Amino acid sequence: MILYFYYILLIIYGVALVVSIFYYLTRRAPGGDASVGWALGLYYTAGLAGIILMALLLRSKPALGLVLLAVPLAFLALPRIRRTITDLYTRLPVPDRVPRLLLFIENNTPSSLHIKLECWFGTTESHTAQLYTTLDYYTKPLEKSSFRLTAHQTRLLAHKSKYVSIMTFEQVMEEHQGHQYIREIQPCVQFYEETPEAFRAGEYKVVINPK
Repeated sequence: MILYFYYILLIIYGVALVVSIFYYLTRRAPGGDASVGWALGLYYTAGLAGIILMALLLRSKPALGLVLLAVPLAFLALPRIRRTITDLYTRLPVPDRVPRLLLFIENNTPSSLHIKLECWFGTTESHTAQLYTTLDYYTKPLEKSSFRLTAHQTRLLAHKSKYVSIMTFEQVMEEHQGHQYIREIQPCVQFYEETPEAFRAGEYKVVINPK
C-alpha cells in the first residue's frame, strides 16, 4: 500500500512538474508586480523538482519517500488548516452578551459610496495583524441608512478583531465601448481605525461629510 501511494504521488508530481516547466519555457516573464508571482512560481517549481529527485533516490525505502512526498501536501494544506482554526475561533461564544449591532451610515455627500469595515486579527507577533474579512456596505448620495448585523458579524467587530479599519470610497459610473461600469476612486474619501470596544454599545454610526 505504501509503495502504491508512493508511485501515485510521484506520477502526479511528475506531471505537475512537466506542465510547470512547459509553462515557463513557452511564456515571457512579465514585468511590474506580476513578476513577483512569476518568480515565486519558479521557486516552487525548483522546490518540487528537488523533492521529486530526493524521492527517487529513496525509492528503495518507499516509506521515507512517501513522507518526503507528503511535504508539499502539508505545505498546501497548512493555510487551509489555519483558516479553519480561525473560523472556529470566530464562532466561539464570548463571555459578554453584546446585542446585535445596528450600523448607521449617514452619507452627506453628493456621491455614491462604498463603506468597508475590515476586521484585522492579531498574529503571533504583537505588532502585526492579518486581515480576516471585510464587511461591505453601499449608500446612495445624501442617503441615511441602517444595517442590522448578524450575531457573527457583531462578534467579529466587538470581540474577535484586534482592530477594525473603516474606509469609505467614492463610486462613479463610467462608460467604455458602450458598456457601463462602476469605478471606485482612489485614495479613499475617509479612513480611520476603531477598537472592538467601540462596537459594544449596540449601535455604531459612520458619518461621511464632503471635503
